[in-house]
Amino acid sequence: MADSFRGRLSGLFHPVFELAVVFGLVVTFKQKFDLPFALLADPAHSIAEAYGVWVEKSMYGKKYMGVARSTFVIDADGTVVKVMRKVKPETHADDVLAALGS
Repeated sequence: MADSFRGRLSGLFHPVFELAVVFGLVVTFKQKFDLPFALLADPAHSIAEAYGVWVEKSMYGKKYMGVARSTFVIDADGTVVKVMRKVKPETHADDVLAALGS
């Protein structure tokens, strides 16, 4: 998903649009994918909890807590104008572009 954002949204970064991605291992992830946008660290998952994306997950019968892939489009006034849940990495960059009207 990070690769598609880097390629598809790179022309969008100017004072009107900003992209901030919240992750736990920011430095490693940013370097691995050579990302040109800000990444915010949320090791205590307080941002994830505030947005309701810190959820119980399950894999192979084992339950654990993790982040549900979601995107929130927030305008300059801080108002959430679009929420995208259960996003698919293959199409998500295009979905964000559509939501931004680009």
